[in-house]
Amino acid sequence: MRGLSKLRLSIRSVAAAVPIAFLAVMFVLSAWNVSPLRADEVSSVPSDVFENTIRPLFVTHCIECHGPRKAESGLRFDTRDTLLQGGDSGPAISLEMPRESLMLLALRHQGGLEMPPDKPLPEAEIAAVEAWIRAGAPWPEGVVLGGTGPSLRGGEITDQERAFWSFQPIRDPQPPTDVDPPGLSEIDRFVMRKLKEMDLKPSPPASRRDWIRRATLDLTGLPPTPEQVQSFLDDPSEAAEVDRIEQLLASSAYGERWGRHWLDVVRYADTAGETADYPTPLSYKYRNWVIDALNADLPYDHFVMQQIAGDVIANAMLAGSDADSMDDDQLRRYREMLTATGFIAISRRFGFDVENYHHLTIQDTIDVLGQATLGLTLGCARCHDHKFDPVNIEDYYAWYGIFASTKYSFPGSEEKRRPYDLVPDVPPAVLAQRQREIDLQMASIESQQQPIAEQLTQLNAQIQQASGTSQFFGFE
Repeated sequence: MRGLSKLRLSIRSVAAAVPIAFLAVMFVLSAWNVSPLRADEVSSVPSDVFENTIRPLFVTHCIECHGPRKAESGLRFDTRDTLLQGGDSGPAISLEMPRESLMLLALRHQGGLEMPPDKPLPEAEIAAVEAWIRAGAPWPEGVVLGGTGPSLRGGEITDQERAFWSFQPIRDPQPPTDVDPPGLSEIDRFVMRKLKEMDLKPSPPASRRDWIRRATLDLTGLPPTPEQVQSFLDDPSEAAEVDRIEQLLASSAYGERWGRHWLDVVRYADTAGETADYPTPLSYKYRNWVIDALNADLPYDHFVMQQIAGDVIANAMLAGSDADSMDDDQLRRYREMLTATGFIAISRRFGFDVENYHHLTIQDTIDVLGQATLGLTLGCARCHDHKFDPVNIEDYYAWYGIFASTKYSFPGSEEKRRPYDLVPDVPPAVLAQRQREIDLQMASIESQQQPIAEQLTQLNAQIQQASGTSQFFGFE
């Protein structure tokens, strides 16, 4: 009894100076034997210590800078495995030599490591962490700190990342056959199946007047005229709706309506941005190309390829041809493909002296390309492997190399108002031929002017002798 009384007295004395949570840790650990546990024993350790002491400490002081959304120095505290793996300086905890764990050195602000950076934790909390490490760093199975958001990634792209659904080839699924009523279009059959799964019923069909108004607004962005509405209402044929859709798709307003969405995605503007926001008077050619491409029903893969590499495609198309063998249709297609690369030409310019910030213009090109065609923020990989998407820094600079070898036409700026490095819209062979023709014409004009110039020189000399003056006609 006396021994028990002394033990109780000792407990009271210690409790006055040490937090209760730390005492709980020490008592539990003393019952376990503080030597490191084997990996297969960790899961059998009671989770009270972790839940009551370690988890709150990590969440309060560590996870914001070392978690799934941000991992300074490559170190994460969200799972036991990430602590054992460690960061740039090595494993954060050592089960073989607990006292030498980098985490403890950082918590005590020793060895050039400081965590948290503002001030050290109370010694009692540090001692609790040390005791937890000595016990084998028990961690409840399945527990991840820092929420359930996406985990950070890096390094080689894995098969699991490649298998993500959005990276898979587009498939053509078979439309459902077990839907009512029969005779629905393929799209409506998918819609009806989903409505049936959700125990919903479709709205009743729109009236013909509502239908023509909705279809016209959707495809052209314009309301139908009263004459168009009446013409549709007066057509009782079964093909009336199909015919009207074809008419709307053939309208120039269709490309204007839907081309605008693409132009918004690729940040089209008639000015260069930055400083004086200098006008770019030739940008409209790219805008018109987008509109014409939609009206011509250009396939999407051609639509994208021509905007990225239209000049390369155009030169390959005319390979081996000379200026005399190129017909008007070839020259038209060449001009259209070069105009398509306006996607690159309208890239944003940065700063007052845009040439010195051209690397940012290339970044803008890559960023817009990724967002517009892949739905990915490729710009993140400019400085490091993408934290969430399977895009590494090597991928980014592979794209960078392509666009760095591309000549960007200069649109003009507040300091240098005139554009330069504009690209001719004819093939080099045709351009050279036209230049030769111009040179010949200039030579002919100069040869015709030469006798006149000689006559004026003689006349001027005669006048000088007669009057004693000089440069009467501006000739020396």
